[in-house]
Amino acid sequence: MKRNRERDLDGPECEFPHRYEAMRAIRALWGGWLVARDPLDRDILAYAIDEERLRMCRGSGPLWEAFADTLPGYRDYQGHMVATMFADLFPSD
Repeated sequence: MKRNRERDLDGPECEFPHRYEAMRAIRALWGGWLVARDPLDRDILAYAIDEERLRMCRGSGPLWEAFADTLPGYRDYQGHMVATMFADLFPSD
């Protein structure tokens, strides 16, 4: 059952006709994110990546997970974002 829900996050190709164009755009945006120094630029690029992801799939299913693994440094970024979120939610002082 869980496996089907994960596949539902990918969505059928007929609902995402621009899936491969979105993947190319995400790869280019991610390259820009990696070299950006200004936090505002990174935020803008991260937003654009999220927008393109909506053209690719519904959510974090197997398709997105496999694709994200091909983006250099994405998993490190993802781990950093989760750690930052928890630090903001549960301050240590």
